[in-house]
Amino acid sequence: MESALDRLLEERRRWREIRRRRLTKVNERCALGWKNFCIALHHEVVRHNTLGRRPILGLRRNANVLEIHRAGHLAPLLTFSLNEDHVQIAYSSPLHQDSVLVDRDGSIIAAFLGSLLLMAPDGRMMRFGYSEAAQYLLAPVLPS
Repeated sequence: MESALDRLLEERRRWREIRRRRLTKVNERCALGWKNFCIALHHEVVRHNTLGRRPILGLRRNANVLEIHRAGHLAPLLTFSLNEDHVQIAYSSPLHQDSVLVDRDGSIIAAFLGSLLLMAPDGRMMRFGYSEAAQYLLAPVLPS
C-alpha cells in the first residue's frame, strides 16, 4: 500500500520531469531560432551588398554573438546575442558616430512555428518570419 507521502513524492518527480522536458524543448527551439535568424541576417547583408553598390556591411560571428558592422570598421552597428538563460535573442545598437541607430536595446523571443516575436517601442508584440525580422532590424543601418 502506497502512503500519501510516497504519492506526493512521485507526483513531484513527475512534475519535475515534465518541467525539465519543457525547458529542454524551449531551449532547443530557441537555439534553432537563433540559427535561422543568423542565416536570415547573413542573407540580408549579402543581398544588400550585391545590389550594385560596393559592399558596405560586414558580419562577425562567434558562438553566441553576431555583429553587423560597416566594411573596414571594427565598431558594430548592431549586435545580436543568444541569451540562453532567458531563452531569447538580445539586440543592441552601440553608439556609432555619435548616433544610436536603433531606438533602444531589446530582445526577441524565438517563438515556435518559424517566427520571432519582437516588442515594438509602443509596447505591442510584433510577429515576424526570420527574413522579415532581419529586414526590420537592419533597416536603420542600411542607407536608403
